[in-house]
Amino acid sequence: MSKSDIKDAEKILRALGNEVRLKIVLMILENKKRCLCEMKPMLKLSQPTLSRHFAVLKNSKILECNKINNKIFYSVTDKRVVSVLESLGFKVKVPKSFNISTTCRKVKNVH
Repeated sequence: MSKSDIKDAEKILRALGNEVRLKIVLMILENKKRCLCEMKPMLKLSQPTLSRHFAVLKNSKILECNKINNKIFYSVTDKRVVSVLESLGFKVKVPKSFNISTTCRKVKNVH
């Protein structure tokens, strides 16, 4: 195992080691199609706080986002995340395609 492999694993584990980020990843993997605006009340966090958590998940390459029209769809992109969650006892249902886009937020036009 190389040093970069260890660094990648550390990023994933640190990102998943936060309760809020773990909840976000589990919500996305559950394939419950929800906008970020719907997740916000469930997580009881402000928009800036949620944005920081999503940024950590994106920077650790756990999530990616795709913009479609005025919405951004997030999906889990690293299969190792599923393995980690399953090893911790979470029952994760993942479609065969694994490219899940389940959570979105509206994008404001900035002029």
